[in-house]
Formats: sequence, C-alpha cells, structure tokens
Amino acid sequence: ELCCFWGEPGAFKSFIGQGLSLQLATQNRIKVVYVAAEGASGLSARVHAWNALNMGDPYREDPNWYYMPANVNYESRDNRRDFVNSIYQTLDGPEPDLIVLDTLARNFFGDENSAKEMGQFIEGVEETRRDCGCAVWIIHHANVSQENRRERGSAALRAAMFAMFHISDPRPTKNGMSVNFECDRMKDGEIPDAMRVD
Repeated sequence: ELCCFWGEPGAFKSFIGQGLSLQLATQNRIKVVYVAAEGASGLSARVHAWNALNMGDPYREDPNWYYMPANVNYESRDNRRDFVNSIYQTLDGPEPDLIVLDTLARNFFGDENSAKEMGQFIEGVEETRRDCGCAVWIIHHANVSQENRRERGSAALRAAMFAMFHISDPRPTKNGMSVNFECDRMKDGEIPDAMRVD
C-alpha cells in the first residue's frame, strides 16, 4: 500500500525512512529501492553509520537495499516507465517489496496545493506500485504555516494514503536524538500507539 512519513524540517524524517528500510532489508530480506532525491550527498555516511551500529561493519553492502541518487518526474509517464525499467535492470531478479520516495517535493513538479495535480501524482505512484507489486513510502514535509499540524499540500494526499506517520518533537538524548513517531491515519486497522524513536 501507500504510506507517508511527514514532519517539519529537522525532524529526522529521512533518518527514520532510511533506518526502517535498512532494517527491513537486513532482518526481513525485503527488497528495497530507496530514491534519494533529496539529501543524496549525505546518504552514504548515514548508511555507513547504520551498518556500523547495527551490523558491526560500516562498509557492508546489503544485497536487498538499493538506492538511486536521483528523482522521478511523476507527471511524466515516460519518466515513470523508465524508472520501473531501471529498477528491473538494477535488481536483476525479483521485483522490489518496497520503494521509498524521499521526498515528495523532489519527485513532484506540479502544484502541491492542487487536488487535481496531487491526484495525478498519486495515480503515477499507484501505477508504479501496481507495476512492481510493492509498497511505497513517501517522505513529505509539514505545512509550517499550520504550525506543523498537517502535511504540506492538498488533502488529496492524505485521502489516498493507507497510513500516515507524523515524525515530530526532536530532542537530544545521551547518545544522539529521539523523535516522536505517531500514526495519525490508518485506513483499515487500529492506529498503533505513538512511540519515541532513537
């Protein structure tokens, strides 16, 4: 299904997306394609740090976790098809189980506030999801003008998501940072309890 992780700047949205997807790839053998359209230059350092902390080897390469330091223009059908074709060429085998789009803004060049244009973006993502038979996570920014209470742009995004997770309230800890991780939409199921994530 489609899920969205959203939050204000500096809430570690990408850290959460990268960490969870690496954990799924490593521990659950989930094939992940991570589209690093924003912050690609710092991604390798984050992956090395995650591997050092969790696997004991910073330079370990996981055969189930792939990243693309580029963006996908979801308004262009040709661009979407090229993206899916590149996934199959890269994986050289089974379809991905999960695609992470980091961030919505870097993969969508229309008007985020337009329900029609947001709907076209969502349909493009759904097309990719159907073509690959996988889940898609979208990392998105908060609407600062609303005091970070909602994600940026049209409500059409929220209506289309299976689940929405708000990442907020970054706080320093003894060994780093922690954030609040809270589900604020669950389409077909109970909303899980909020938690703090290190």
